[in-house]
Amino acid sequence: MSNYSLDSNHIVPWFQVNPSSEWVAWQCAATVVTRILIVWLYNNTGKSVFAAILFHTMMNVSVFIYPNYGSGYDPFITFIILAIAAAIVTFLWGSETLARYRYTSLSATDVNR
Repeated sequence: MSNYSLDSNHIVPWFQVNPSSEWVAWQCAATVVTRILIVWLYNNTGKSVFAAILFHTMMNVSVFIYPNYGSGYDPFITFIILAIAAAIVTFLWGSETLARYRYTSLSATDVNR
């Protein structure tokens, strides 16, 4: 299933929340970047679906905590923060699986080979 088909399920509710096309576009972009972080979390917590669900829930709830039921939420700012985090994760863990940290120290058996 592509990112587009998954985001298409959200577009109508997002237009109900904020009818601005720009707001919805940035929200879609933030959602795609969020998926990168969720996959990274899943791969690096022993394939824990609970960790992925907890992160997704935290993302949804945190929007509405401050200041007045999400009145200060800006998906552009959210996208920028998440994109920086996803870029760091992708650089450090690699883009193929997001599961192999690039800078692990060599074990004694690897050095002796």
